Amino acid sequence: MTTTGVKPKMISNIIAVMLLFLFVSPLFASHVWKLSGDTLILDGEVIEIEKREEKTNIDSLQEVLNNDQKEPNKQWRYYAGAEWSIGAHLSELTYNNSGFTELADFLGDKYPAAMAMGGSLKAGIDISDYVSVYGRFFYGNYLIKGAIFDESSLSPDELRSAFETSDGRLFERYVVFIDPGFEERIEERSVNEYRIGIRSWSLGLNARFYLTGRDKPQTPFVDLGLIHRDLKMEEDETVFGLNSSGEWTKTVISKDQGKQKSWMAQMAVGYLLEMKRGHLLEASLFYEGLPREVYNSTTSERNSSVIGLRLGYSFSFFQ
Repeated sequence: MTTTGVKPKMISNIIAVMLLFLFVSPLFASHVWKLSGDTLILDGEVIEIEKREEKTNIDSLQEVLNNDQKEPNKQWRYYAGAEWSIGAHLSELTYNNSGFTELADFLGDKYPAAMAMGGSLKAGIDISDYVSVYGRFFYGNYLIKGAIFDESSLSPDELRSAFETSDGRLFERYVVFIDPGFEERIEERSVNEYRIGIRSWSLGLNARFYLTGRDKPQTPFVDLGLIHRDLKMEEDETVFGLNSSGEWTKTVISKDQGKQKSWMAQMAVGYLLEMKRGHLLEASLFYEGLPREVYNSTTSERNSSVIGLRLGYSFSFFQ
């Protein structure tokens, strides 16, 4: 007889499989693992998972960051070089409280100019992009320029009434006795120019200010310095002083008197050009006030100065 539906045997098989699954599943699961919160179960053993928090030292990180941002150690820029200068030596001799005027000045040449030239060595350091300090040794020659006349060509003092000048020429006004009476005459007197050499050497300390910064390939600058200078005349000098009343005086300045040691000021304005890295060319206009020279127990003194052009080459390097 045929029966529709599910056979009783099939139903019993299904029930057996389900019971087997329910029994085996826990066993199987116990051999794998189970994670619940911070607990791990492995092979039936419970393993606690521990959380560890490590604090990061913020100060240490900041220090590392600051070290990375620091500029590299500053390198000093040194330089050394040589210079050549040429200029004019201006001098004026004055007579204190006597009314006399130096002959050259009387003839209209108040500051007789003569050549000055020399060379120097220098070395320094740029302490910043705008300031430099350097030392300089200088050796050179100056000339003193003046005027003299022949004393023997003058008339006797008691007959002379005046000295006069025109177009840089010297004239003497004097009286000549004739029979009967006298007459006044004017005659030109010969005047000769002279030049006397002066040797000079000096040591100085200077400060240089770069107006647009040394980090640029070219920059204008200003120099200010203090110099100790020695001057030595190569021969004796004769200086004539006179006045419009016909009086005159003569001062002989010996070589020993011409030796001078003194501190003096120096200033310059110039331009620096870096041709290629480390090779520098410069040109400047300078002024130097020379030591004041006093003669004849302060009755006369000479004030002089030098203005000129200085050209130089330097080589710079870092350390």
